[in-house]
Amino acid sequence: GQTVYYRVTRTDTSKTADLAAATVTDTLSSGLTLVSAVASDGTEADPAVSVDGQTITWASKAITHNDEGDASSTLTVTATVDKDAAVSAVSNAVTDGTRTTVVTDPLPSVTVSKALTGADLGAKTATYEVAVANTGKGDVDGYVFTEQPCDNLTNMKVAQATDTEGVTASAEGNAITVSKVAAGKTVKVTVTFDIADTAKAFDN
Repeated sequence: GQTVYYRVTRTDTSKTADLAAATVTDTLSSGLTLVSAVASDGTEADPAVSVDGQTITWASKAITHNDEGDASSTLTVTATVDKDAAVSAVSNAVTDGTRTTVVTDPLPSVTVSKALTGADLGAKTATYEVAVANTGKGDVDGYVFTEQPCDNLTNMKVAQATDTEGVTASAEGNAITVSKVAAGKTVKVTVTFDIADTAKAFDN
């Protein structure tokens, strides 16, 4: 269920000539389920992207050169790792008909773990610490995970447990958004619930 992200970039390195349009094929390996594929040169009317099973076809438009020689367009692919697959085992092969690149280490790699850190029956509260760890090589902005409390846990409150500078955690319903999880970092979030009936069991 981990979310992985791939970014395919076409760059016009010339300062004097445009880069011609090209068809780019991006094939996800087994073990990955596609969530979305968005091209920077696409529009709502013409998204420039089509999908057939595990294969994404990007009709990349011509790129107009600039004085720096770094004009580019990108395809951003989001996928989830299937339950029985490992991040290290999946891959993503990209070709423009001339060159083929196989990426076996997706940029970010995020895992979420959770532990009950306190239950105050007098105050009728239960507190969990959720650790959002990014062991990959790229940052993740706006990472969302969803709490699934039982009916005996209500009124969820969220607070950031670590002093990661500039990072915030917010909740909408049971969905919690962490503003940024940097590569190689772990953001810990404290989640507190009210216990409706302390005589009954609870889990989250």
